[in-house]
Amino acid sequence: MSRHPLRVPKEPGGVRYQTAEHYYQCMKFDDPQIQQEILAENSPMTAKWVARGKARDFPEKRAITSYNPADLDLMRRTIRLKLKNHANLKDELLALPEDGIIIEDASARRGESARFWGMRLQGNIWTGQNWLGRLWMELRLELAKTPAQTTSN
Repeated sequence: MSRHPLRVPKEPGGVRYQTAEHYYQCMKFDDPQIQQEILAENSPMTAKWVARGKARDFPEKRAITSYNPADLDLMRRTIRLKLKNHANLKDELLALPEDGIIIEDASARRGESARFWGMRLQGNIWTGQNWLGRLWMELRLELAKTPAQTTSN
């Protein structure tokens, strides 16, 4: 839900999305009109709300349904694009302890999405699947194992 814009290299100059959430929600649909409605929203949260409404009203126009391997792949692609577009985020991710657990804190949220993408602190116990945290940890490990690229003259 951060306000980091994304440029996706599909064509010269790329396609620009206001936020990673706008990109993620748009890619869940095959319908260009629905994508335009999502893109017209000014905040990542309202983009998500519009997408949820469209998914409910037009399930046949969804390219990807929620909470399955295709959805995880889309989120993985979204995070990779976010890191590619914002080197400072990559640096911040790599600065975290390699074996540290990243938790998407969804304690203030309710519903299936909160339990799937994040975890809630209940007493002293974290509950939930934490897929967003898992994906960040997966990419941190991947980046840490990738040798630094060098350029030659």
